[in-house]
Amino acid sequence: SSSNSGLQGIHMAAYGSAPGMTIGSSGLALHDEEAEIDHLNRRLVVLKAENLHKTYLLGMEGVAALRGVSMKVRRGELVLLYGASGGGKTTLLNLLGTIDAPTKGKLSVCGQTISERTPEMLMSNLRLKHIGFVWQTFNLITTLTALENVEMPMSLLGERSAQARKERAKELLTSVGLQDRLDHLPAMLSGGEQQRVIATQNDRLLPNYEAILSSNISFSLVLCGQTRSQ
Repeated sequence: SSSNSGLQGIHMAAYGSAPGMTIGSSGLALHDEEAEIDHLNRRLVVLKAENLHKTYLLGMEGVAALRGVSMKVRRGELVLLYGASGGGKTTLLNLLGTIDAPTKGKLSVCGQTISERTPEMLMSNLRLKHIGFVWQTFNLITTLTALENVEMPMSLLGERSAQARKERAKELLTSVGLQDRLDHLPAMLSGGEQQRVIATQNDRLLPNYEAILSSNISFSLVLCGQTRSQ
């Protein structure tokens, strides 16, 4: 399970457990497997924060967004952060997603230590290959068509030919009913259509993601061509 402390006005609830764990009827690991499970748990930790701080400069004054956050999330867990607006939820997600770096404290994402000195190239690679995002806003590239937006992550990975990327992007967009919107720019799409474009972007790498971060739990997921409110 996940643990947390230092969340200012934020609450955290964890659901599920890491696959492969053996749990006794009392809820405690069986004695003869404790060492093995302890090793497994450490290996399965994908997000770990220790005494995490984030301070932003506003003119000459420092504004503390996070103060001493500690938490641990293992593979296979669903963790919800909730609290009042301004409590630091988005700031924490930005740190966990390597969009920003902590001012102080220790942060490990998918086994990689993250600090203010971590090269942007390394963090970009983590985001591309290991972290999925569901944004509160759609964040599509406004000058690219729906087809080109879906192709972009595949192009960055460099794992397919240009023709193969295009065919896969067409297949994904068709699966969510956007076969007639392939050449439309984001401004020409409805909110629901833009959301489906985002879903197909994530579909390409979903099996390989170590963590999926969402800034709004009331988002809609597109499954089997149908939008279902989650």
